[in-house]
Amino acid sequence: AYRRYRGAGARLVTYHTYLHGLPWELKMPVPMASWVGELRPAYERDMDHPLFWQEPTFWHRWNSGEKLVVLTRARDRDEFRLRSAVPFTHLLTVRDHVLLANFPLR
Repeated sequence: AYRRYRGAGARLVTYHTYLHGLPWELKMPVPMASWVGELRPAYERDMDHPLFWQEPTFWHRWNSGEKLVVLTRARDRDEFRLRSAVPFTHLLTVRDHVLLANFPLR
């Protein structure tokens, strides 16, 4: 689903989750917001690395007009209803995860 929006300038980021095969499948790095898991040692060495987004950074970028597509846990969708200052679009649900966009579909 993300591949359809990549050409439109939408950036993919994960929030509170990470699927390790995603960068391999898409052949591109995928930033992680508010989640580091077993990458914590690398994160603690370089908290400003462009692949590690702090939660405030994520919400600022999400609400700023920058086109983002976000992979997150289905249980976190309510957080987007509460914290998103922009309307968002539900693109896909696969098991425990949802794909959301902060822009309308065309």
